[in-house]
Amino acid sequence: MHRAASIPAVRRLMPLIPRANYFDADGTPRFVGSAPAVADMDRWTIDLRHNAGSRDRFQAFYGSQHRQSVEPGAQGNSIPGFGSVFHPSTSLLTINATHIFGGATLNEARFGRTRHVGGTFPAALLNPTEFSIGNGVTRAIGLPQMIVAGDLNFGGPGTLPQGRTDTSYVGVDTFSYARGRQSLKLGGEYRHFVNENFAEGTGVFNFPSMEAFLTGTANAFAITLGERRSVIDQRAIALFVQDHIAISDAFTVELGMRYEWHVTPTERNDRFVVFDARSVSLVRVGVDAGKIYQQNNRNVEPRLGVAWNLARDGRTVLRAAYGRAVDEPGTTAVRDTADNPPFAAPIIAAGSIPLVSAIATTRPAGLAPATADPPGGCRAVCKSTPRTPGRGRSTPTR
Repeated sequence: MHRAASIPAVRRLMPLIPRANYFDADGTPRFVGSAPAVADMDRWTIDLRHNAGSRDRFQAFYGSQHRQSVEPGAQGNSIPGFGSVFHPSTSLLTINATHIFGGATLNEARFGRTRHVGGTFPAALLNPTEFSIGNGVTRAIGLPQMIVAGDLNFGGPGTLPQGRTDTSYVGVDTFSYARGRQSLKLGGEYRHFVNENFAEGTGVFNFPSMEAFLTGTANAFAITLGERRSVIDQRAIALFVQDHIAISDAFTVELGMRYEWHVTPTERNDRFVVFDARSVSLVRVGVDAGKIYQQNNRNVEPRLGVAWNLARDGRTVLRAAYGRAVDEPGTTAVRDTADNPPFAAPIIAAGSIPLVSAIATTRPAGLAPATADPPGGCRAVCKSTPRTPGRGRSTPTR
């Protein structure tokens, strides 16, 4: 019964598969052809400098790069028309202002912003429902990837679309003072990293033979249901002081201290979901739990350096240094917790799985990913209910 129902879906897929145009040494018909694998890049920059009198200097730089590339054989696709498209863009902005107060003091303020926007998408943005494929995807984001053992691989890629937008803001102010054999620098730094992620996926069907594919019956199926999105804020604050002292013409010392506070990352819609050992359950950070991990705010980083001009002629110099530095945690440490249930429902199944009703066959009753509305509102697959004040929205996706 399942096989008969799946055959119309296979018939609708047939026009996507090119006819054989070659016979190998065994007389087996094959298709031999080519597909475009284009890579385009555009890049431009602008640099402005201005001296506002003898005490003030300004500089601004902006650069931008846009790229698009097509990978026709992504995830093993073996026929033209599928694969993936990757189109990232990157921009960089820096602003620098220097003011000289007098012969011994100056202040330098700097601001920087970097932005990377990129995503990888299926080259064929088709709607599975138009081919009677029941993989749980009802929008034109791509077909599931269909792998026929030893013969055919097309559709997908099954883990796409996915991508991210990374924006970094940095502000630094440094005050410098020099007098005689001593020069002193002190200042502060503020960093704010915003990491926006999205991922969906169309799933993967595995068919043990061409006969199984023609009847529309897979022996394995995998997909993660749900449109997974997150917006992560990671902040950091630093203070520093550095003193350069020339003890003599032959011996100098560098003394410094830096303090770093790496603020615990947060997700704007409380989408971090972690396992709580006490309740033996998954809990939402910001709703059912506090921070995703403790504050990293005890980072004292000393600096020490010496330089000894042994012969006082600059030909032989002995240098030694010591420093302690603390690496700022990346958002990758917490990013994937937004892919946990209830925002996503991973399904991995094996057996006799019909192409037309894979979700209905493999999905346990009552299993439904939930969604918290991203900025800008829900996508077409969302159903919303009134939001409880102070809490993220958790509603089933149908």
